[in-house]
Amino acid sequence: MSAPVPAIDRAIRVLYLFKSGDKKEYGVSEISRLLRLNKSTVHNILNTLTQHKFLEQNAVTRSYRLGPALAELGSLVRSQLDVREVARPHLRRLMERANATFLLGVFDGKAITIVDKEEPLADVRVAAPIGMKIPFCAGAFGRAFLAYLPPETINQLLIDPGLKTFTPTSITDPNQYRAALANVRAQGYAIDDTEEYLRGVGAIAVPLFAPAASGEREVAAVMTLVGFSSQLTSTKITEFTSWLVAAAREISEKLGGAG
Repeated sequence: MSAPVPAIDRAIRVLYLFKSGDKKEYGVSEISRLLRLNKSTVHNILNTLTQHKFLEQNAVTRSYRLGPALAELGSLVRSQLDVREVARPHLRRLMERANATFLLGVFDGKAITIVDKEEPLADVRVAAPIGMKIPFCAGAFGRAFLAYLPPETINQLLIDPGLKTFTPTSITDPNQYRAALANVRAQGYAIDDTEEYLRGVGAIAVPLFAPAASGEREVAAVMTLVGFSSQLTSTKITEFTSWLVAAAREISEKLGGAG
């Protein structure tokens, strides 16, 4: 591997200062101190990045913030990435490791549609066809989507079409459901170990994030492990959850929605 070009390397280090999200703006002196670079060098880098619109200068504070060129490039990258394409190798690897069915679903505002899957070759397995639609509140799958929706959207869904009873353990009380969503947000994944949606079946679901048009991030899809409850012991759930969370982080990073 050839050595990095020093000037480009320093410019990238400047841009990566903004990745942490600790601050939206940095001044010349602050960047110089944080990166241990000469002030004149920093000033030249900032001028160049600003000319190409990778940064822009606040006319009031004279500090620098990220510019529109980065958003344009990010939008181009996202347009060339399909969540199915990015998630597919992870679905395959996870299925082989866990010997369980893995589903990829998207939410259209009312229901979840299965857009991809990987199933083991076992004669007896949990299966779901691509294109199948399931209710918005279907166990862990649904909670992984709803947990990250605006409160007003959640409230509307809880009214119409409303929560449904699938099994005796389905959550049908709106307040209990909101509490379950808060738990998903706190831990970053959803678990159904009480057969909420299908008797004899449990699930672990993780959200996959991508940038939204607003500049924030949103759940682009949810990846879910579904298996027989008898096989999803507490030890297995802990192990599988760690695999799913790690895979979701990688996928979200490729989609530009890591955070």
